This record gives sequence, C-alpha cells and structure tokens, in this order.
Amino acid sequence: MIKGAGRLGGWVAESGGDHKSFCVIRSSARMFSRERFFTIGGFSLIELLIVLAIFSILIGSVLGFFSSQRDVYVREDLKLERDQNLRMAMETISSELSTAGYRAADASFIEKLSSWVPPEFISSYPLSVSLDANPKITLGEDGRPDMITFACSVPTAANPTRLSEDSNETQLTLALSNSEAEEQYRTGDVLYVGYIPEYARVSSIDGNVLSIDTDPENPGLQPLSGSYAAGTPVGEISVVSYAVFNGNNDPKNKRHEAGCPLLKRKVNAGGFYPVAENISQMKVRETAGGALQLFLTAQTARKLLMEAGADEIDGKTEISMRNATQAGFATDCVKPAAPDGLNLENGLNGAFPCRILLSWDPVTTDATGNDLAEEKCRVTGYRIFFDMAPGVFGHHADVSVEDASGYILDVSGEASSVYYISVAAGNSGGFGEKSTEALISDNTPPERPTGISAVVVNPDKIALSWDENTECDLDGYLLFRKKGGGAFELVTGLLPAEGKRGCTDAGLEAGASYTYAIKAVDFGFNQSDLSDDITVVLP
Repeated sequence: MIKGAGRLGGWVAESGGDHKSFCVIRSSARMFSRERFFTIGGFSLIELLIVLAIFSILIGSVLGFFSSQRDVYVREDLKLERDQNLRMAMETISSELSTAGYRAADASFIEKLSSWVPPEFISSYPLSVSLDANPKITLGEDGRPDMITFACSVPTAANPTRLSEDSNETQLTLALSNSEAEEQYRTGDVLYVGYIPEYARVSSIDGNVLSIDTDPENPGLQPLSGSYAAGTPVGEISVVSYAVFNGNNDPKNKRHEAGCPLLKRKVNAGGFYPVAENISQMKVRETAGGALQLFLTAQTARKLLMEAGADEIDGKTEISMRNATQAGFATDCVKPAAPDGLNLENGLNGAFPCRILLSWDPVTTDATGNDLAEEKCRVTGYRIFFDMAPGVFGHHADVSVEDASGYILDVSGEASSVYYISVAAGNSGGFGEKSTEALISDNTPPERPTGISAVVVNPDKIALSWDENTECDLDGYLLFRKKGGGAFELVTGLLPAEGKRGCTDAGLEAGASYTYAIKAVDFGFNQSDLSDDITVVLP
C-alpha cells in the first residue's frame, strides 16, 4: 500500500511498501523523458535533419543562381566598357587624323619638315619616327603596334590668334596679353601666318611679341616674305603622335600597367598621355584611293571572367585625307625608283575630250638601283600627280600595278585645258620620286551650237535660245549680232554653259533687222564655228 514518505512524479510511496509499484512508476518517468528527447514540436530529429538538408540545397541553388547572374552582368559590363573604349579611340584618332595637313600641306613646308620641327616634337619611343611625310605611319613588326605622326593646325578657342599691328619683319605683335601669349606659345613652336600660309618658327617671346625665323635652314632670323596687316591670323602647327603601349613594345611596363594596354597621344614637346584604356593593337594601311584604313583592337579589363574568344574585339574605319596628299610609311624597304617612259598617248580631243590615256614602264628597282626582290618591298601601286601649272601637283589619283600599261585619267571636273602630269611608284616604304613631268594641252574646239531661235518680246527686245552643247569641257557661249547687212560683232561676255541656254538682247531699234549667231567655248578658250544664223525684223 502507498502510505507516503517520498515523492516521485507526483506519487507518494511509503517506506517498506510495494517496491514493484515504485519501479513501475520510475520506468514510466524514463519513458516520458526519452520521448521528449527524440521529438521537437511534433517532429523527430531525423525529420528535422531532412528538412534542413532540403533547405540548404535550396539556399545553395539560389546563391548559385545569383552568383551566375552576377558573373553574366559583370561580363556584359566589361564588354560594354571595352566597346566604348574602342569606339572612343576610333573616333578620337579618326577625327584628328582627318585634319592631317590642315594649314600644313604646302609642299615647301612638307619638304623641310625635319628642319622646321624641333627634335623634341618627334617621338623616338615606342618607335623611332622620321617625319619626312605628312602623315607618317611607322610600321610595327613582330606584333608591335603601328604609330601615327602628323603635322596640322588644331583649331581651338586660342588658335588662331591675330596680329595687333602690321608685320613684315622678324617679329609678330599679337592681339594677346603678355600672359596669354606665354600660355599659347613656346620657343620652338611652328606657326603659320596669313590665309595662304607663310611658315615661321618662334625663336623667343617677349610679352606679346614673338621673334620668328622663316627659314630654319639658314643662320640668323629670316624675315617674312610679305607684309601682313593687323588682324591677320597667326596659328600654331602642332605635331601629333598616337601610339599603343602594350607588353610587346613596353615589356618593363614603364608607360602602362601590366595587362592594361593604353592608347596614348603626344603633342609637340609634351609627353604621351592616355586617351583610351585597354586598346591593345593599332595598325594603319593605305587604300588604292589614297585613304587610310585604321585598325584597332580592344580588350576587356579582366580576362578571367570572359569566355574563350570574347575578350577582344576589332574595329576598322577609313579616313579620307582631305588636307594631305601623300602618307609616308616607314619600314626597312627602300622606296621605289622613279618611273621611266611616261607617255601621254591620247587625250583632251574628240576621242578623249576630258580624259588622258597614260602609260609608263613598270618599276622593278628601288631608289638605290637594287632589285625589289623581297615580296614585302615590291611595288604595290602607282600615284598619278597632276595639276594645271608645272611643279604644283595639287591633285592625285592612285592606281594598281596592272594599270601601268595604260591608265585613263578623268579630268572632266577640273576646268582646265592644260595638264602637267607625273607618276610615282609606291611600296611599303612609301611613294618614291616622281617621274619626269609631262604636258598635254587641249586644242580641240567644241561643236558648233544648234537649234538657235529668236522671239520678239518688245518693240526693242529680242529673246534668244539654243540647244545645249554636250562637251564635258564646255565653258560657255558667245553671242554675235549684226544689224542689217553689216558684219557680226560680239555683243555679250561668256554666257553660262549649263542647260538650254538663252539671253535677251534689248535696246534695239524699232523696224530694224537683226541677225544672230552663237559660238561655243571650252576651258582652253577654243571656240567653235558660228552656228546657223537667224534674222529677226522688229516691228
């Protein structure tokens, strides 16, 4: 019996009582504790571990998804940055290279570039530049980038400046304050003076007065050849270089960080400064038409995140050389010899009214007389130089090697009757010396005009018209008139050539008889025969 003595689980047992009952009660207590140990909130430990495992897998999947998306975003961001760098680099070089020769295209200046330009203006690294052409392309080898150097006037808010007073000696007085003049110019700067430029180099600066030398090849300061009034523009000719610095041409990483190639720009005596990051390659080539092709390669900033083949992108653009007539290329190939046998076989006549048929002997030797045996040094094309005055050569046309045996030069848009022509051969070293100059003239008159008609529009006025001549070198028409049985007299200046022509003859005598005829005139002042005449009697 239970009479109470001690407590266990809310039960009272008397000492000396039924031990069996007590043991049963203690066993029940153990079973109750074990049940609470293996269950939490109605779930067993195994069930909870399974739930946790599933939850961990889900969390890992979510984290993996976001990590993958982050990498995709970073890769796309790197590509966008790379593409923007390439676009900026292409636009920067193209826009400035297209001005090469602006205000610096005069032949006398180009021929003396090495004398005009101070040595510190021309870079010797990463490639050595010999500025004997404008622009000058120095070709890299063994994977090294090319380099571009050119002289031009870069228009800015302070370029050009103006003369404050007349100048005709060795000093230029500028319409600038002393401080502005010192900021704008430095000793050694190359200037152009006037609208048709005369060139000068700054020898010293005193306030807003520049002492200049117009002929650096001769000792002393040489004066201006002309007199220039106050207000005449004075501008600076800058020497600009673009170069890519990468691991090939800057292996010790002195001018760029390892793995981060740079496009850099140099102006005059200054050093190279960055233009665009991660531009890894630059190549420049010339087309048969005389334009320059610019090739740039850009890479991403971090290669490890990029899939194979997606790290780099290439860009290409073509640049028209509006102000420069000839690009020079520096290689170890000697330029070709001047062509021989230039022959103007036909042209500026009835068969070729505005065209000239040329031929010359193919060039197979370089300027030193050696054979152009190496493939890389062989002639790649010819350049035909022509103009309306001897020794000027302001126009050119580029032709292929095959055209040496016969090329037709079209001059229909040049409005001239005489042409001076020369030819030069080109290879990877540039174009060589020009051939002996040849001359051709137009001595063929136009056809006589047809279709002349006349209408009386007032008692003292007659309106005339005629059919258009079709000559490509037609310059205009001359109107001739005679009164009664007199002789023909010229009654107008040169009338325009375009379209169906006409004019009005006024101030005539009432009741008189007038007869008219027309002549056509070409650019060589060759005149056609008189047209059929037409007679009109005024009322």
